[in-house]
Amino acid sequence: MYINPEWAAREYLTRSKSDTWKQANDDESLKCWNLERILEAKQFGEVKKTDLRMDELLGELEEDD
Repeated sequence: MYINPEWAAREYLTRSKSDTWKQANDDESLKCWNLERILEAKQFGEVKKTDLRMDELLGELEEDD
């Protein structure tokens, strides 16, 4: 999956300025991401940590770049 960092930064700033970026959104996104990791690990028989915290997730995404 490709994520355009410039777009993500602009989107974050736009949502922050309009007060539409809420902690609940982050929490829900993290739950979904962890669920996807669980399903992917089961599908491919991999062992992965599937209960990442947000800082761990962001660090992992940066490593993939």
